Amino acid sequence: MDQRQAFELVMQLQSVLPPIHQNNRAQAALSALREMLTVQEEPFVYSAEFTGALNTTLAAGGGQGTFNINIQKDANFRILAACYEADIAGAPQVDATRQLALVTVLLTDTGSGRAFMDRPVPIPSMFGDGRLPFQWPVPKVMKALSTLQVQVTNFCTVNDIDLRLAFIGIKEYSFS
Repeated sequence: MDQRQAFELVMQLQSVLPPIHQNNRAQAALSALREMLTVQEEPFVYSAEFTGALNTTLAAGGGQGTFNINIQKDANFRILAACYEADIAGAPQVDATRQLALVTVLLTDTGSGRAFMDRPVPIPSMFGDGRLPFQWPVPKVMKALSTLQVQVTNFCTVNDIDLRLAFIGIKEYSFS
């Protein structure tokens, strides 16, 4: 039995249980169970990309970019971790030549108008690499149909940078 079937069974049991004093404990247990089953969680990743392929490479010496991530209407999204990958003009990399992005980032939930930080911070303050994503201290819930605005600035004075960001989390699908 999957989670949706269990939810529907609880709803059915609640509808047929007579509202008599002896059933109060059963009603309370079913209500608690229904609450636990109202959300199904599934892993998901939203991403932002600043690359030559999209004509959004971050130019050396202060190149900026903004990317809006539109949270899909089917579910809220809970951000648990984040990672990044950076390169110089798509050049191949190995671990020894992996680029450290000299980039700052400012994240804003445009639905609430709340920024995630008081000013732009260096990428490693909020993002790890793909092997070791940065675990956020508290999950951030982005409501369905909201927008996560990502603003980045390249403070490297020598190289243009391609940057890819991944927001790793859970979609919360509601049954009710």
